[in-house]
Amino acid sequence: IPELNKSLKKFIATNNKINKVIEQEISSLKEFALNNNELDSFPTELKIPKMNSILINHNNFREINFTNILSSKITTIDISFNQIESIPKEIFTNLPNLHAFYAYFNKITEIPAEISNCKTLFTLDISYNPIKKLPKLPRSLDRIYASNCQIESFDDDPFVGPSTTKVFLSHVDLSGNNLESFSNIESVQILNLSQNRIKKLPLITENLRILDVSMNQIESTPDSIPQIISGVSIT
Repeated sequence: IPELNKSLKKFIATNNKINKVIEQEISSLKEFALNNNELDSFPTELKIPKMNSILINHNNFREINFTNILSSKITTIDISFNQIESIPKEIFTNLPNLHAFYAYFNKITEIPAEISNCKTLFTLDISYNPIKKLPKLPRSLDRIYASNCQIESFDDDPFVGPSTTKVFLSHVDLSGNNLESFSNIESVQILNLSQNRIKKLPLITENLRILDVSMNQIESTPDSIPQIISGVSIT
């Protein structure tokens, strides 16, 4: 990528063969999208003080090397479909406005505990990574997708902070893991627990609308399912 106009507010160069970006400062740029290219490292030579999104999925990244240029204005990070093995804790330390973090289809084995610092995090997608345990999560989360990992347990209270604080979690996908049990969370509306090792049907709460527990080891089910739920799969 050659030198760009400094007044640019959005730069989208997806689905190309870009492998290098020259050093430059783009003071007005807010969205930077280089999805589906041939980058093997983030162009840290770039100075983008107003950047609010980093979209670099479908590249050849093996590590996250851009923590030192992150702006507190960042709301979205998408590093999905790369070869990343670890997430540095610094990525969650100074991002008070992070709303969405996508890291599915990588080789990540652990999510740093510092993710609890992200008090405005709304969506977390870490599916298809060899993760065995989740850290305490911020209570702001509305959606968590962690399917096809190696997760062995999900705490009764998986969130950081006092248990009396309101929880907003509504969508949970933990399919394709190694869970043997699950204690449902009152706020959850859509719950996918298929392809685990669960033996007992989780509690069907008042807010639950869709429940998928197919391909588990459930031995018995209640005589009736509450009418409030619109879809149940226990095949």
